[in-house]
Amino acid sequence: MVTAEKSFGKSSELVRGARRVLGFNQAELARLLRVSAKAVQSYEQGWRKPSQSVIMHLLTLLALKSGYSENKQTCWERRKCPPEIRDTCAAYRLNGGRFCWLAAGGCTAACSPGAQVFEGCLKCCVTAVFMKSRPG
Repeated sequence: MVTAEKSFGKSSELVRGARRVLGFNQAELARLLRVSAKAVQSYEQGWRKPSQSVIMHLLTLLALKSGYSENKQTCWERRKCPPEIRDTCAAYRLNGGRFCWLAAGGCTAACSPGAQVFEGCLKCCVTAVFMKSRPG
């Protein structure tokens, strides 16, 4: 299974890759994320980890750029979540299955046991839909 983690690896690669896919330079991406250009450079170099809100914002921008919002399949359908998982999931309860990381505030323990909130999103088959390959 292709995952965002296989495509982008570490958070530094996620930021660099997302910036390239989106077609922005560091200063432009910084303005979108409401951080400094130096912060974007630090994320890309791996000197600093992006905050959870920055990762959430990047995932949302990538989803919008790719047309993912038009995808008819929800995250719980894609992941084949059983009712006991769905019933405890904020994304399911809010009907936010196309933007599950946003509706649930990141990947939940049910989605990625033992993972940090957004670390799980990089291993998820849902985000892989719009992050299929490393940009050139």
